[in-house]
Amino acid sequence: MGACNPTIWKFFDVLIKEQGLTDIKLNQAQGGHEAPKQRRAYQDTSRRLAVVVHDFVNRPIIDYLRGIAHNFHL
Repeated sequence: MGACNPTIWKFFDVLIKEQGLTDIKLNQAQGGHEAPKQRRAYQDTSRRLAVVVHDFVNRPIIDYLRGIAHNFHL
């Protein structure tokens, strides 16, 4: 938000602006526009997660959850 002591009204303004941007992106996606190109690291993570998710039926639930957790770096 870029302020030391923002008021609740400034916070609401930022939320409304962000919601508007999100709505625009959703409408563009529904209208058939292509999504912006993802960075390479995100593409690799998406690919690895897709492998784990597609193999859900062959894994015990704990292994499935661990497989997903290993793809997140905090």
